[in-house]
Amino acid sequence: MIQLLPTLGLLLMLTQPLLPEANTGAIDLIEQAATSVQEMLAEPDAEVAARLLQQSHGVIVFPSLIKGGFGIGGQLGDGVFLRRDRDTGTWYGPSFVRISGLSYGWQIGLQKTSLILVIANEQGLQNLKNSGITLGGDLSVTAGPLGRRAQLATDLSLDASLYSYSLSRGLFIGASLEGSRLQRNDELIHNYWDALASSDTIFSHPAEEEAVAPLIEALNQLLALPGD
Repeated sequence: MIQLLPTLGLLLMLTQPLLPEANTGAIDLIEQAATSVQEMLAEPDAEVAARLLQQSHGVIVFPSLIKGGFGIGGQLGDGVFLRRDRDTGTWYGPSFVRISGLSYGWQIGLQKTSLILVIANEQGLQNLKNSGITLGGDLSVTAGPLGRRAQLATDLSLDASLYSYSLSRGLFIGASLEGSRLQRNDELIHNYWDALASSDTIFSHPAEEEAVAPLIEALNQLLALPGD
């Protein structure tokens, strides 16, 4: 523990300038999430992500996930959570979540990443509605085939509950989402809905408000790709 504390202190100092603004509201986060999906559309291998999204039950978009480490790493970010009806193509929500946690293994440097989690099955969706889910423990997560580098994966059998895609800016070596914690962000939920709405209420509400329209449009553009 004595050796661990200096590492965590160094990590906090390194990531502090990159952490999201405390007063970033729900609408701002949605706009940033829409930009992240638009950036993914420009990727040459986005069709593979489209294939997974076409079979998905929902998505979580983290426009700014901060990861940093020096041997031991950490990550933090807020995301927009939408449910998708696979039969009708209708999006529901949004809700908001925060991801945080430590990671171990060889890793050094800082990374600011746009992260997209594709919810591959109904079990994953139901588990994510609950607050306090550990990725890789309560819920399986696999790096999607758009991720490149060490986290690259080519399994499209939908055995995992979540598939992750990242667009990275900066230097980072190693690390993954295993062990990270996903929790409801009640502050952003209240900021958007003007009430502390339950997950059942949120995900029974079609995402038709003007505020969420840019994100829905970007996701539907991604869905329209061939997916071959």
